[in-house]
Amino acid sequence: MKFGPQKGHIACIFDNFFKDFGLVLAAILISLINGDMDLFSENIGVLVIVLLAPVLRVVGYLTTTYAVDEEKLLIKSGLFTKNVLEVPLSTITTVDFSQNLFHQIFGVYKLNVDNNANIADGQTKVHMTLKKDDANMVKGLLMRGRQGLDGSNFAAEQDGAALPQREEGTRYEVKNGDLLLTGFLKSKLIFFLELLGGVAVVVNLIPESFFESGILDRIIEAMAKMGATPVTLIGLVVLFIIGSVCGMVGSLVRYYGFKVLDNGEAVKIEYGLLNRKTYTIAKKKISGIYYEQSPLMRLAKVGILNLMAVGYGAGTDEDASEEAILFPLLKESQLMDMVSRILPEMQYSEPYQKPEPKALRYFFIRFSVFFSLAVLIGSFFLPKVDDFFQGAWILGALYLLSRLGVAVMDYLSTGAYGNEQHFSLCYGGYKKTTTFLKTSMIESIESGGSIWKRKREISNITIGCLAPSGESIQIVKNLPAKTFEELRSYLIY
Repeated sequence: MKFGPQKGHIACIFDNFFKDFGLVLAAILISLINGDMDLFSENIGVLVIVLLAPVLRVVGYLTTTYAVDEEKLLIKSGLFTKNVLEVPLSTITTVDFSQNLFHQIFGVYKLNVDNNANIADGQTKVHMTLKKDDANMVKGLLMRGRQGLDGSNFAAEQDGAALPQREEGTRYEVKNGDLLLTGFLKSKLIFFLELLGGVAVVVNLIPESFFESGILDRIIEAMAKMGATPVTLIGLVVLFIIGSVCGMVGSLVRYYGFKVLDNGEAVKIEYGLLNRKTYTIAKKKISGIYYEQSPLMRLAKVGILNLMAVGYGAGTDEDASEEAILFPLLKESQLMDMVSRILPEMQYSEPYQKPEPKALRYFFIRFSVFFSLAVLIGSFFLPKVDDFFQGAWILGALYLLSRLGVAVMDYLSTGAYGNEQHFSLCYGGYKKTTTFLKTSMIESIESGGSIWKRKREISNITIGCLAPSGESIQIVKNLPAKTFEELRSYLIY
């Protein structure tokens, strides 16, 4: 054995501290603010169940050992049921470092190890919390493959490990101003959902005197006089401003110090302020790249460039919403140059094959259009329920127009091409995605569509590739049938 067998660091018990203890802490906080411990005592049964998670984590720490030899990573775990997991070194795709606040206090690193087999449902199955020296040693051993046979993995950061060093290569750094701009331009939908989820907690913190003072009644009365349309528009503006400010701060904190190191064989990505992360990804195990643009990003002609690689961006127990980001902000004019630098297979682009005019009607056949039409019809009947909804049809009409706009933009954005080196797909309405896939990583291609589409030689193209579950299926709709035949020809060798 080159390492172990040995236990991880005791700090692993606190890997998901806020997830394990968040409910308990929230209950105590609310009870203290209200000066009433009934909330805590009435839910003591639920809180005891919640505390089972950290207890099980302690048991896991005491019964789990890690070892690395010349060929494999070996993990033994279990108290009453013994489990043995073996991961061949040559199959490992990524080994990343992360440090949350507790890790930084203890001076330890968390290692997340991924290959094509051990990741499912967005949860990394192999992760170890180790002292700094041990973490560097294990990462170096894992990324070497079978004593260097998987040569592309030599690009791992050594940081003191007794392994040969490589040149750092090209270095890209992202300015803080660009991080703030990314947070402002990103879609606010996720933030709105998170905001709604936190409303209940905020309401519990509001003292009862506020509700008894009549302030809330006066606010509701003022809103009733204004009507549904002005209230909705003002609410959207307020939410947009709040979402923009929070997005800018969140982006700066999350991606602070963002830099990419490219040595030709692998890319290393580092970022984070409170939760520091380091990823090293072998280029030969990258399936592709995709470029995302929110509506505001399309107006500004910028976007976010992401990697498609198993183990990167799929989410872990520590952060289930991790993004597979390569550059937080990249201009449209720089896209092809940067893509070809990171993955030389992408340098020879082709003209995109676009949907034909006869396919336009099929972009309007979608649930969102029919739903918005139903909303518009319903808005004409709402004033009969309450005068507050006078003019609600304006909101319904705007919503319908926005859905029709999405269909038109999707028609204009859609396209695809392929060659022996890579495929590229474009799709999306106000939010546009441009994907570049290595031809060698594509596992299947399928043509589908209704009988009416087939009569008009229009097809939906579905491509399956070796990538994380969220990106392994790529679909582009309503393209000419000949596009499918051309793409298919590149997969027949």
